[in-house]
Amino acid sequence: MTKNCFLLVTSICCFTIIPASAQLSFKKTIAPPGVNQNNTWAFALSAISFDANTLYTCGFQHAGPARDKAVVAALTAGGDLIWCKTYATTPNNEQAKDIAPTPEGNLIVLMERSSPAGSQMGAMKVTPNGDILWSKTYGNGRTGEKVSVVADGFILAGSAKQGGIETPLVLKTDPDGNVVWQRSIELPGVFNTFTSSVVANDGSVFVSGNYSTGSDIHGIVLKITAAGAIVWCKSFDTGGFNLFRDLTMLSDGTIVAAGQVSGQAWILHLDDTGNVLSSNVLSPLNNGFLDASSITSTPDDKVLLTLSLGVLAKVGPDAAIEWAYQLGNISDPGATSLFKANNLPGAGYLIAGIDKPDPINLDQMLLVRTDQDGRPGDCCVSAMSYNRSANTAMVNEIPIIPSGTVASADYILAVETVTPAIVSICQSAQINADFDLSRDSVCPFECVVLSLPDSIPPDAQVTWSFPPGVTVDSSGSPDLCFAQNGMYEISLTINLGTCRDSVSKTVTVASVKDQFPNAFTPNGDDVNDRFKPVYFCPVITSRFSIFNRWGKKVFESQDPNDAWDGRVDGEDAPSDVYVWQLEYEAIREGVRQKLMEKGDVALLR
Repeated sequence: MTKNCFLLVTSICCFTIIPASAQLSFKKTIAPPGVNQNNTWAFALSAISFDANTLYTCGFQHAGPARDKAVVAALTAGGDLIWCKTYATTPNNEQAKDIAPTPEGNLIVLMERSSPAGSQMGAMKVTPNGDILWSKTYGNGRTGEKVSVVADGFILAGSAKQGGIETPLVLKTDPDGNVVWQRSIELPGVFNTFTSSVVANDGSVFVSGNYSTGSDIHGIVLKITAAGAIVWCKSFDTGGFNLFRDLTMLSDGTIVAAGQVSGQAWILHLDDTGNVLSSNVLSPLNNGFLDASSITSTPDDKVLLTLSLGVLAKVGPDAAIEWAYQLGNISDPGATSLFKANNLPGAGYLIAGIDKPDPINLDQMLLVRTDQDGRPGDCCVSAMSYNRSANTAMVNEIPIIPSGTVASADYILAVETVTPAIVSICQSAQINADFDLSRDSVCPFECVVLSLPDSIPPDAQVTWSFPPGVTVDSSGSPDLCFAQNGMYEISLTINLGTCRDSVSKTVTVASVKDQFPNAFTPNGDDVNDRFKPVYFCPVITSRFSIFNRWGKKVFESQDPNDAWDGRVDGEDAPSDVYVWQLEYEAIREGVRQKLMEKGDVALLR
């Protein structure tokens, strides 16, 4: 038997396949007017929801030469536009850095404003329709990164720059945006900033940040009372480059900071006095770069991370990975960045970032809604795996030198309602399971070649399912062979990330019965002129004989391919009914058998 080749395309990947969820979810880009024209792009920097029925995102649009417009948009639970507004002044740059819901049902937006005179930290409160209730700035040389809501106002975290030195800055405002207190820490570095804040149940505030000393960067965390008194400030590092990007809090008061340690994602657990409970790093299996851009606690007291290359990950104690998905473009992961993830009331997560849908386009605002398992519905996303290891974080107390308070100032913004282009970038259409059979009908002990079409993505995972009674030679080029007659169903499942499609096809293995015509017409028209058995499956030996009604043999052959042409001794035999007999050996039902069959055939002229 000639060995056939079983053609199979597979990919070795560092991920596990999990089916997609049917829960409401999506992955969409938002492009305000002008994006992808005249060197214009847009970023989504944060996203929140009050009740999962209305989603809000904020960011900015680069709207021409050296000018940014702040963008805030409201969308339905399914990601359709409700409204979108830009907030700008001329000729300044405006960016909406963070957004949070206020207790009375409005929105607080952290702003960063820049002009030839320098940058300003600001904030604005808007209605659920995006109308400005108030807008404030808080001095020159200030930038903002994170806004947190407290019972009697807001906490703004960022930095203040003066004389080339950047100092971490955190301030509290009342509900109308007026400064209540301001605190900064004088550090020895040149580039120092606060990156995030989180509020405890007693109103105290924990703030994370960084400061630099030469080529080294150190992560810092400090605790401030609700009244603005600094309780402690500590630095954390493992030597070299140590960076905090975001901060969150678990239900038991544990503080969790995230960032990177020399190109590896860093997750640090602290108690409320700043003592290290655990310090772990995550690194790609290929030893590449990995950074944690944001962190937030989940309802089950674990944490949600956004990582490099558009990865969303959920980790438990000691940074044990529960799941991790690459939410961006599978074929071009570098086109996606995730900046902030937040819990949705009920179940699931809302993530803001950027994505470049194709090589021609510039960056667009990205909004992703996932289920509680991190999957954006039927979109194709890759499930990632990482190495995890513990490390030792050195802790140092930082002397506290309190700063004074600056007053807030009103700031007038021009508001414009715009209609962005919102496009789903779900990649489920790429999956179409299919395969080819070299034959769909065979004889016992014959084999079938299976092959995949070129339309199957090369990085897809291919899974075959074969029925009992099938022999698969898996020595590298397996054959699919059948020992018994019957109907055999072969199934194929294609997974691309969390997307899946399946298809089944049937192979018929011939029954014992061969086929014999019951009439033939040897009239020279090349249609049904000859009579012989039709062997569906090969025979080993045969003897085929034909007799007239008086028992005289008129034809005999031992060649399975030979046939009676209706002549006897060179003369046409008369029209009549003739008896035939076939003796042969063949493999039937897996056994070599001696068989004999009889019948009659009508010769018609």
